[in-house]
Amino acid sequence: MGLFRRKTDDTDSESPKSILQKATGLFSKTNSSKQQKNKSSNRYQPPSGPPPQYSAPKNSRDFDDASDDKKRNLYCGGEPGDTGGANDSQNQDPPTDPFDVPTTEVINNQGGVRKNDAFAALAAYDIVLLLDDSDSMELTLDGKDASGGQKTRWDHLAMVVYQIAGRIIPYDTDGIDIYFLKYKTADGNVKFNITEAVRVWKLFETVKPTGPGGTPTDDKVRAITKAYLETYKQYLLGNISTIKPMNIICITDGEPNDYINLTDIIKLTAMKLKALEDEHRAKIGNRELRQLGIQFVQVGSDDAATKFLRKLDTEFEKTPGNPYDIVDVFDYQQWLKDPSSGSTLRAEDLVKLLMGAIDPKWDTADEE
Repeated sequence: MGLFRRKTDDTDSESPKSILQKATGLFSKTNSSKQQKNKSSNRYQPPSGPPPQYSAPKNSRDFDDASDDKKRNLYCGGEPGDTGGANDSQNQDPPTDPFDVPTTEVINNQGGVRKNDAFAALAAYDIVLLLDDSDSMELTLDGKDASGGQKTRWDHLAMVVYQIAGRIIPYDTDGIDIYFLKYKTADGNVKFNITEAVRVWKLFETVKPTGPGGTPTDDKVRAITKAYLETYKQYLLGNISTIKPMNIICITDGEPNDYINLTDIIKLTAMKLKALEDEHRAKIGNRELRQLGIQFVQVGSDDAATKFLRKLDTEFEKTPGNPYDIVDVFDYQQWLKDPSSGSTLRAEDLVKLLMGAIDPKWDTADEE
């Protein structure tokens, strides 16, 4: 499987691009001069100004507002005050953005979401970002020591997170939840809630790649999915009134410590999810979008990681008895090779990245 192929059936004859154009209306024209600048050098270019400011919705909570700890700690059982390193740099100005972030407007003049906007569908989801902060993230994409201002894998990860936050937060007053594979605060907090895109930079001022310990992706995926399935079960039993579907996006540069264990965890999660939904089908009905999805994004050109992700993606589709595929893979390295990509994720790229694991129609294969 490659990058971005949309699955079709006999009744679906429209191309992915035409469907996206109808659904989003967000395809901004590419700034050719900026793209040319980005393609001319792999080295860091001094920013021309601060990052675009995304306005949070009226009822959004601030990153360091701990008034709703119970909601914030729903999935991993964190302790009250689970806001992480928000206060470490609370009074500092956000750093300028070293990436050319697109500024396509997503809110109309009345403050409402544009109709038929594909990003609006994601407001129904809890977006969870699981980020690799292992020491190899300090290398360049091709695995070399960074020098002369070259962007590291960590820089690219920060750019992706910033753009996801900027697109999603205007639609979701809950914001997005961020976990790291290793980092936690001195008092044990492991989850960070972001309700303003600019807060991403403050978080990345505090958290830096660290070693040793490898890449414990399996442990973190288990913790998040296990807690979510228990909460979902309570919802189906009528013990809680509402629950959002969950979209987990794991951005990593390497193969996990235990590939077999991670595969087993995901398979078991999918089977338990299907069993719960089959038992309570009368309540939930048949839905097009999945209740839970896991999207993997590789930053870097580590061969072992590439093979692992491709195997993970294909294995779930070909395994007999697999209830359904809740995994998708976004090939960031291949996307960078696209001459039209510049150095930023376009609106259509973000739709594919964010929808791949929750919408069965989208798959990570070559763009038509």
